[in-house]
Amino acid sequence: MKFLKSKAFSSFGMMISLFALLLIYPMYERGWTGKLVLSVLFATTMIGSVWAAMEKRVWCWTSLALGLPGLILGLTGDFIDIGMPLLIVSHVFIALFFGFLIVIQLYLIYKSSTVTMEVLYRAVSTYLLLGLFWAFLYNISLLIDPGSFFVNESLLQDGETISLGELIYFSIITLTTLGPGDIVAVSARTRPLVILECLVGPLYLAILIARLVALYSREEKVR
Repeated sequence: MKFLKSKAFSSFGMMISLFALLLIYPMYERGWTGKLVLSVLFATTMIGSVWAAMEKRVWCWTSLALGLPGLILGLTGDFIDIGMPLLIVSHVFIALFFGFLIVIQLYLIYKSSTVTMEVLYRAVSTYLLLGLFWAFLYNISLLIDPGSFFVNESLLQDGETISLGELIYFSIITLTTLGPGDIVAVSARTRPLVILECLVGPLYLAILIARLVALYSREEKVR
């Protein structure tokens, strides 16, 4: 019961919701039923992320101000045609929402004086948020220029185009520098984003590990 009321639980909940979104969304995003289920999952992920950012009231309100417009427009766009400009606006808001959460989580990790489960949950969540943040940047680029990516035909069925699920997959494999080559950025606008994500992924892990080791070493000296 004590854990359920702790900050570690909110961070744990955010981490689990992000894992669920990343693992389930690419598999079931097509079709009305899938869109409905995944819309609820996406909303839950955003609510969980805001909950984990409630250490300061201004953070919570800023997260809501960025997340709600994107969520409402995005959910509406899943079921009716809202037009390309509003669709781009919704993705911009969601990208800003995830970017803001990344900054908050990094700040909370940096200011921590000990290595706790809360810190570890936040560290993992931030890594997953980076993948989602870049996925929406890629989707904005794709909406502006439909020829931004080359996709292996085996990933798509007849008449289908690259979706947000495929872009989430592409973002995660780019963040981890795996890069199997089944999706390739081909436009001059998108390639710099890919380069930045390739650099950020390993740098984040290296800096994070150095930070956690430093905190742990400090704790050992105190003992």
